[in-house]
Amino acid sequence: PSVGRRAAQLAASDPDVATSALRCVLVTAPTGGSLRLGGVLLAPGDGFTLAQLTAGQVAYQHDGTSISDHLTLLLRDPSGAEGGSRDLTVVVIPVNDPPGWVQGLDLAVAEGGVTTLDTDQCRFLLLT
Repeated sequence: PSVGRRAAQLAASDPDVATSALRCVLVTAPTGGSLRLGGVLLAPGDGFTLAQLTAGQVAYQHDGTSISDHLTLLLRDPSGAEGGSRDLTVVVIPVNDPPGWVQGLDLAVAEGGVTTLDTDQCRFLLLT
């Protein structure tokens, strides 16, 4: 699934030009997903305007491999003046993942004996 960025989450301003004309340039691409403009993959050096961001055309698409990600954007005005970079952290919220064992089923029992299982042997982690 993809999640669109909202303009309020990436606010910027410039006293010389309309805010909608400011451009975000991708400096460091995410490694656990991709940044897309209108469904098209963005690579480092590619960018989008704040008008495109406000219109909901910018999205991060998770690739299912990690639980967090990050990317770096550079702010640039139409004349090429740069306003610095910003690191964005992506927190992935697991959705209906299967449970996984925290530790294996390890038991010690005397030959011919009986032992009772308890939560120490059967601990598991629900990833949902």
